Amino acid sequence: MRSRRNIVIACITTAVLIAAVGLFNPKACHAEDFIEPFGYADARLLGMGYSYVGLWGDPNPLYSNPASFGLTRGVLSLSLGTSFGGCAEDGNFRFVSVTDEDRDAGAGGFAWGQYKWFEENSEFTNNTFNYMVGQAFKDLGSLGIGLRYGRGAEYSGYTMVSSWQGFATDVGIMLRHKMVTLGVLARDVTTTQLKFLDGTSQEVAPTYSLGLSLRPVKGAVIALDVHELSVGEGVATGAISGGFEGKLSPYIAVRGGMILEDGFKGGITAYTGGLGLFFGDFELGYACLFSEEQIKKQCLSVMRRF
Repeated sequence: MRSRRNIVIACITTAVLIAAVGLFNPKACHAEDFIEPFGYADARLLGMGYSYVGLWGDPNPLYSNPASFGLTRGVLSLSLGTSFGGCAEDGNFRFVSVTDEDRDAGAGGFAWGQYKWFEENSEFTNNTFNYMVGQAFKDLGSLGIGLRYGRGAEYSGYTMVSSWQGFATDVGIMLRHKMVTLGVLARDVTTTQLKFLDGTSQEVAPTYSLGLSLRPVKGAVIALDVHELSVGEGVATGAISGGFEGKLSPYIAVRGGMILEDGFKGGITAYTGGLGLFFGDFELGYACLFSEEQIKKQCLSVMRRF
């Protein structure tokens, strides 16, 4: 009876997610890329197809729903990693993150990430500093807030063409019932102004993401996300991603996923996969992103739990 009830709850939650996707037209604001480019993550997240909005457990303050820290109770950890191109060099990424234990104000973490990517003859470099904190409420779920500061520059050869900086605020919520977790993430909920070198500024519109995760058995999780929902003109369709993680043993976890950057309008943009190896309190992760018959991204990351 209990198993049947869990299945019904999972179906209802999935229906809510699909209805919300239909209600909002998936949109993406490319101005957000100046603060945090889409699709870069640690090995676990990249391996699972960049599906993190409804995912809790081992949150990374660089890419997580801030509310996930309230459900995790703040396991103290240190993570670092790097992402690099595969057959087609299109950028690289590195990060360091620290999570804190649960305190009166909630559990949280701090992260620094540096992105480099290329477009035609230009090179873009961006440094992001994130702080997230989450607080659980009763046994229903969690609320969280994230603060981000981004500073970057565009280069043509050795000449700096432009630079920008800006602050952003994110708010997240998670509702959990047994094996089902529903997450909502609102990014740039306050007015975010990107200030450029030439004195101009650009406003980043708020975007909204929905995520669903299921934990059917111990050691396994399935996640589905709809990223960057917004309403407005002159923006492109958003992204949908899905992924899974399953532990084959206490020492090995396998991960896989897919990304549809054009939402429901296009086919699968990329497949992802990866492994997690556990050595006591250490975790070594590897992931890759495969697209257009090439490995476009690879990621290595290490986590130490305390």
